[in-house]
Amino acid sequence: MAEMLAGRLDVRTREFAVKRVPVPEPRYGEVRIAVKAAGVCLSDVHLIDGTLRPLYLKQNEVTLGHEVAGVIDSLGEGVDRFTVGQRVLLQAGEEDLDGTIFTRGVDYDGGWAEFAVAAERTVVPIPDSLPFEQACIIPDAVSTPW
Repeated sequence: MAEMLAGRLDVRTREFAVKRVPVPEPRYGEVRIAVKAAGVCLSDVHLIDGTLRPLYLKQNEVTLGHEVAGVIDSLGEGVDRFTVGQRVLLQAGEEDLDGTIFTRGVDYDGGWAEFAVAAERTVVPIPDSLPFEQACIIPDAVSTPW
């Protein structure tokens, strides 16, 4: 199984470490991106210091990062709006069918990693003229005040 580096937080101990983890595979309706830039948000700091706790995390560790931009690397079955090699950013989270909002890098694995997976509906194309370092902050630092 292929591995990658990821910035992981153990939410019980608040220990942050860069670890080798399996490269995620996109499932039906998902894409995998090769992460080119990921922002550091104050909520990432609050997760590490324990003043913010995940509400819906199903395990004790999570890859941080909800400000993510990169290039589509792999398409899951059923994805038809995107192509491999396309430049994109990922929305900071997603809503399930019951209306629950899950935050990327808090409630499920985020983009402080070499690769990240995302539901097709949470992927936004970006133009070639927009640097990844600027695009990655749009899902949070730009959209929140807007």
